[in-house]
Amino acid sequence: MTDEGTSPNHRFARAVSAVAPKPGHDLATASFQLGDESFVLHVVEGPHANSVGFLGLATNFERTRVLRFALHGSLIERLDDLPRASQFPAATHRFSPAGRAQASDLVVERAITVFSNLRAANGVDPEAAMVAYELVGGERVSVAITGYQRGWYWDLLIVAVAFAIVVLIAPRAEGDAIQVTVEQEAGGSLFQVSGSLGFRESLSG
Repeated sequence: MTDEGTSPNHRFARAVSAVAPKPGHDLATASFQLGDESFVLHVVEGPHANSVGFLGLATNFERTRVLRFALHGSLIERLDDLPRASQFPAATHRFSPAGRAQASDLVVERAITVFSNLRAANGVDPEAAMVAYELVGGERVSVAITGYQRGWYWDLLIVAVAFAIVVLIAPRAEGDAIQVTVEQEAGGSLFQVSGSLGFRESLSG
């Protein structure tokens, strides 16, 4: 028996309807510390090309929170237009407001990434990276991104985790999109893309 014809479609039913909205592939895992909480976030392929989701938990070892949210907007698609930063041992991404967005909307100013020499399974891409996210005011959040799946852009992961941190530090209302410019520096070259980025509390929308 399937979920065909039922409403709503349940993500974890034994036989999920072919048209049930559901998250896609697990792209990587990000682990980091914010204040007194430790975070583990799975970065998940969104149901559309302009979205990416997060599943995970946060704990201070007295209280544990389950996390589930997504980012969406034209910026997610445009990140695919950047050259592959992982061809170089290190890369820097800078974030600045575009359009009517304010600097206070971003929280994260810069990400400095060092890629590992370990390769992803059956691929040529690094399996992991260490990223230092520099926040407004000088604080630094160090993040380990592991389990990278070949075929996805590292830039998507680096930028998506940056704005996951933004959401966790300064929660946003659903539908409250901002305009963001991302500048990538790798191998002595600079590339830039801009687009909108919004937040939602659902992976599938």
